[in-house]
Amino acid sequence: MATRLVEVQKLKKWFPVKGGVFSTTMRSPEGEEFPNSGCYLEVVPGERLIFTDTLLPGFRPAPAPFFTAGLFLTPQGNSTLYRAVAVHGDSAARQKHEEMGFHDGWGTVVTQMVAFIKAGFKPAA
Repeated sequence: MATRLVEVQKLKKWFPVKGGVFSTTMRSPEGEEFPNSGCYLEVVPGERLIFTDTLLPGFRPAPAPFFTAGLFLTPQGNSTLYRAVAVHGDSAARQKHEEMGFHDGWGTVVTQMVAFIKAGFKPAA
């Protein structure tokens, strides 16, 4: 099951992926937008997805890097352990990410992923 989660076409159904470019805009409940661009550093189907905004598309240095993240999938019998790791350049960036709703946002991603799996890898209607 884990292998199917990181296939690009399936991944796009539950996690915001645009080709080799990492580009998302998170919106707060108040409508505030937080755009973020970067690149994928490593994609290993069924195992891990590593992306960063430290480098922009084309591996160009970002003027104000914020974080690097990894999604790790580990088969465990009939299930899969999902682990998300965010690494920030300093404690101020980490605190800012938490204030932006990091935990709720990533919780939403996990909820969407589980719904996608339960729907047989088809987008929700």
